Amino acid sequence: MRKNLPVTGIETELLDEQYLISKTDLAGRIVYANPAFVEVSGFSRQELIGAPHNIVRHPDMPAEVFADLWHTLKQRRSWVGIVKNRRKDGGFYWVMAHASPIIEQGELTGFASVRVRAKSQDIQTAEQFYQELRQGRLGSRALRAGQIVARSWRRPFAALRFLGGPSLLAAFLRKGLLNLGITGTIIAMILNTEMPERSMFLLAGALGAGTLVILGYQALLMRRVLGSFRTATHIAQQIAAGNLTVNTRGPEVSKLETLGQNLDLMRKSLMSISTDVDNSCANNQQVARQLSDNSTLLEARTHEQAASIQETTASMSSFGQTVLQTAENAKASHELASRSADIASRGNEAVQKVTVSMQQILESSQHIGTIVAMINNIAFQTNILSINASIESARAGEAGKGFAVVASAVRSLAQQAAQAADEIKQLVTQTQALSAEGADHAAHAGQTMQEILTSVSEVAHLMGEISAATGEQSIGLGQLTQALRQVDQITSDNAVLVQDLSETARELNLNGAELQEAISVLNHGDKEKAHHAPVPAHSRALAPVVTLESARRQPVPPGRPRQRASGT
Repeated sequence: MRKNLPVTGIETELLDEQYLISKTDLAGRIVYANPAFVEVSGFSRQELIGAPHNIVRHPDMPAEVFADLWHTLKQRRSWVGIVKNRRKDGGFYWVMAHASPIIEQGELTGFASVRVRAKSQDIQTAEQFYQELRQGRLGSRALRAGQIVARSWRRPFAALRFLGGPSLLAAFLRKGLLNLGITGTIIAMILNTEMPERSMFLLAGALGAGTLVILGYQALLMRRVLGSFRTATHIAQQIAAGNLTVNTRGPEVSKLETLGQNLDLMRKSLMSISTDVDNSCANNQQVARQLSDNSTLLEARTHEQAASIQETTASMSSFGQTVLQTAENAKASHELASRSADIASRGNEAVQKVTVSMQQILESSQHIGTIVAMINNIAFQTNILSINASIESARAGEAGKGFAVVASAVRSLAQQAAQAADEIKQLVTQTQALSAEGADHAAHAGQTMQEILTSVSEVAHLMGEISAATGEQSIGLGQLTQALRQVDQITSDNAVLVQDLSETARELNLNGAELQEAISVLNHGDKEKAHHAPVPAHSRALAPVVTLESARRQPVPPGRPRQRASGT
């Protein structure tokens, strides 16, 4: 026997409204498990489907219990008993298990089990009996179809307890015994009366025969009633197990009259509901798959758009930095152009002053030339006078020799003065030419400086306009960058919403598949219909992402079981 270890002493108590439902094939492999069974067992749905049902077997359960279970089910009878199951984490939970065979078209196709919360008194009785089985002490009790029954010498007492029980068979038996007692009493009274012996025996015999006829009819009626109820029970068990193809129109069912009609009506109603739900599930699953595909595509495109906007925002931010740097450079160039204009203005003033100075120098040179001409004239007159003085001194003889020497010296000085005046004249002429040329150059330089000043002023004006324009561009780019950041944030938020939508669509697809699988447990005979596509593996893998993201804001479901420590 399989032993599932380890085990702990933590018990999970089922709630009254929890019903653990599972369905297995003939080999005992799980083909369906409802969400409550998945939740309480602690296993995932993927771990349960296809696994043997003893995956939840607790080591404390004796092998004889499961031997009785399979023996009863293979005889196409239902099994009802107390079972202790093991959770995946090693804990345990007690259930009242109702296991039934599934019979379709007269063939045994599988088994269905419905588990509910077990009563404390039933758990104590079963736990004590299971402990005796594990220890090999069978005692005076045995297990039949899940029920603990008496054996050996305790059977008469058990029969008496059964006879006083509330079952319909016990009521028929009590009625039969009551009829026998009344008939026996009447016969004894007749036999004790003073009647002719022949008449007395005829009356007693007739009364006994009538009683036997009544008892026989009562037995036949009991068999028919109990048989009808067994048929009704079988139909109800098959419907409860999900087999909606069970025959509700046979001769045995006709004996049920209104009950049989209502069972057939219930079967048809469930078949209609299951068919409608199955078709709706198929349509919803198709829509969910389409929504999931579209959401996935939209999510991918939204992520691409978000990435493009982020790249654009980064580029605009970099371009904004460049424009800001250009604006600062333009502002610095504007300041430099302004300073250059001031320097050019001061240079123009200096050139104007040089031009004026050169003009004054030219005028002074011309005045010097006039003075040199005057000196040259004076030298010429002096030379004439010295010549005349020499002539007069020669005429004077000895008396004029001294004066002749002076005249000669004066003539020599006059010649030197004339020669110096000529040299000064040449220098003045050259100076005048250079001064005139310098004045022309100064005038040209002044004109050039004026043009430079005009150009620098224009450059300074243009740089001012460029600085203002780049400043406005910088402000506009800042606003555009801010707007792109807002668009990027909105796109990111939209991406999150699209992801949530995609996860919701996947979860809807998964829930639709689970609902379709749940409704497929109800077999309404449409075996030839096309199977719907199962939920893709990636959808099942992504479904927990929804819960991871939204678990903090999802409330705890009201049907979650409670756990408490146990010393067993």
